[in-house]
Amino acid sequence: MLAIANTDTPGKTMTVLIMEDEKIVREVLKRILERMECKVIEAGDGEEGLAISNSYEDTIDLIISDIVMPKKDGKKAVQEILETRTDTRVIYITGFDEEAIQEYGDANMVSNGQLLRKPFTIQDIRDQISDVISIDE
Repeated sequence: MLAIANTDTPGKTMTVLIMEDEKIVREVLKRILERMECKVIEAGDGEEGLAISNSYEDTIDLIISDIVMPKKDGKKAVQEILETRTDTRVIYITGFDEEAIQEYGDANMVSNGQLLRKPFTIQDIRDQISDVISIDE
């Protein structure tokens, strides 16, 4: 089992906010993250994720967000969350092609390793989390 520690508070596991409109994808991510000993908070869209972030008093270490969602897309929601949670790391996930990524996201998501394409494996998500954590350390 791979446990992901909160790098700011030794001995404390990471808190991860999942923003994903597909329930099955949220559930799979939640199971993977819980096996990695992460605390998981779920949101069905960007608007809900923003509301959760605004009301959640503890640290959110990582956001895993779909890019294209109803109500508020992932990029806009993440930008708003990062205005107050500047140390939070981000991984975007998508099942869309390059054209959609350009429309809703930005090219830097791909080049700096913040983008994970659906479908992904358990190892893909573990590797992506490890990469994002090590980039910020």
